[in-house]
Amino acid sequence: MLKTIKYILIFLPVFSTYVFAQYGSIGSVDARSMGMGKTYTASSVGVYAIGLNPANLISEDSIFIQFATILPVPTISAKGGIDVLSLDDINYFFGGINGKSRVLSEDDKQRLNELFSGGGYVSSNVGVQLLSFVVIPDKKIGAFGFAVSDFTGGKSRIPSALVDLALNGNTVNKVFDLSEAEVHSWWIRNYSLSYARKFDGLKAGLLESITAGFSIKLVHGFAYAGTESVSSYFTTSNQHEISGESNYVAFSSFSDNFGVKYEFDSLSHESSFQLFPGPAGTGIGLDFGLSFLLPELATFSIAVTDIGSITWKKNTARFVSNGSLYLDDLSDKSQLDSLIDKIVGTAEPIQEFSTGLATAIRFGAAFVLSKSEDNTFPGHILFAVDYNQGFNNLPGNSTKPRISFGLEWQYLKFLPMLRTGFEYNEVEGLNWAFGLGFVSSFLEVHLATSSFQTAFFPASSSNLSLSLSSRWKF
Repeated sequence: MLKTIKYILIFLPVFSTYVFAQYGSIGSVDARSMGMGKTYTASSVGVYAIGLNPANLISEDSIFIQFATILPVPTISAKGGIDVLSLDDINYFFGGINGKSRVLSEDDKQRLNELFSGGGYVSSNVGVQLLSFVVIPDKKIGAFGFAVSDFTGGKSRIPSALVDLALNGNTVNKVFDLSEAEVHSWWIRNYSLSYARKFDGLKAGLLESITAGFSIKLVHGFAYAGTESVSSYFTTSNQHEISGESNYVAFSSFSDNFGVKYEFDSLSHESSFQLFPGPAGTGIGLDFGLSFLLPELATFSIAVTDIGSITWKKNTARFVSNGSLYLDDLSDKSQLDSLIDKIVGTAEPIQEFSTGLATAIRFGAAFVLSKSEDNTFPGHILFAVDYNQGFNNLPGNSTKPRISFGLEWQYLKFLPMLRTGFEYNEVEGLNWAFGLGFVSSFLEVHLATSSFQTAFFPASSSNLSLSLSSRWKF
């Protein structure tokens, strides 16, 4: 059992991430969208719309074909941090003084406890889109898209009770509730086919046209490890007796290429990394989107993405701990061993289990405030606003809504586009985005960060991020 946990603990730090080119309600996105604070539901275009709002595949009628590959730069996003601790906090609480450990005062302990009130999430993000393209043979026929995207993802929630225990010790008659603990981590790949069509004949009132689109995805899951439920707690009595309950259920599944072997497993697999490993689970996902074009180049959009689930069947296991905890003699090895066994629990083979996808609903609006040929204000200006809401807390997703605002400005066509925006989510807090776009008639290259505040206030920032993307268009 301890060996099995070792595999999961190795897997989580490496993939304790939500690696998302376009995924979930809070996941990382392409550099153009990230530079505008991830306001993409109405403003995404072409290949950038895949996974976000398939209706916008056809938003650029003048382009016949467009595609994104690893050249000239890949579509890749990276982000990491601890949502409750800034660099200042980490240096203060854990950095020490002149090479010596800091002795925390009671006020220090209380402040650190308050920071972790409700638990704290630890995450890091790295992601890449392997290939995507969109073909628009004719506006009346519609647009067709295809993409292969990898998402590794995960997040770990640290219970505030563990922080309290580390700071204050095992306080007598205090209940340490560990039910806030949560771990989810996976690596999945989407093969998506998309279609979008513009309907110009549906004009009504101010409405000029409607575009509708959908995507169907074959989802391959290569690895998963996550908790389903945790309701553990313990307390110490006046007689220094430790008692409580250890209750949790967790699941894992790995491709044969990982070479994972459980204690109960009689099979042995050699680990071998491949670009196309054998899937541990498969599923089907669906995206739907609508965009409504109004006069003066205003667009309102709605999309629902990643409807579906994954069924995991390879190297699957369930981890269960369900029992009472009791210890009244620390010197009694049998009691200690029994306590550890109950906390760790047992692993058992299962045929299969299912997880959802990072289902989310998105609302957005985009307004062209100025066009290059206008004399009211120099250059092209696009303003966008988004509301994203996840239906679960799987990697890249959050049931806490995310609100964002973004702006794109290009003074002259031969100058780079400037982008900025702000986004807020209760999990990740307030972030300031900034990006640059270098655009020609056949090639675009974009660079962005969703944590631009780190450049000005590095000590008070809690995360770092960077995104690159490019596309060819003809």
